[in-house]
Amino acid sequence: MGVANSFALRLAGVTERTPQPAGGAMERQNGRLTGLLQEALIQGLEAGGKLLLSQGITSVMDAGVGIRQGLEDHDA
Repeated sequence: MGVANSFALRLAGVTERTPQPAGGAMERQNGRLTGLLQEALIQGLEAGGKLLLSQGITSVMDAGVGIRQGLEDHDA
């Protein structure tokens, strides 16, 4: 997750007309970009979980997973 101001968004060519990126999200309020940018974590979470399991760690928790984008990340 990151935050970009309007100048940074403009430099990146991101406008209110820019579609949501595959596997990520650009937060909007009332149709306007807020600057909050998020990436999808599902593949990374699953890979991390498999690595931890291979080391005998059977559970982990990140209090922030699933808060902004719903439970798909949480389920992973």
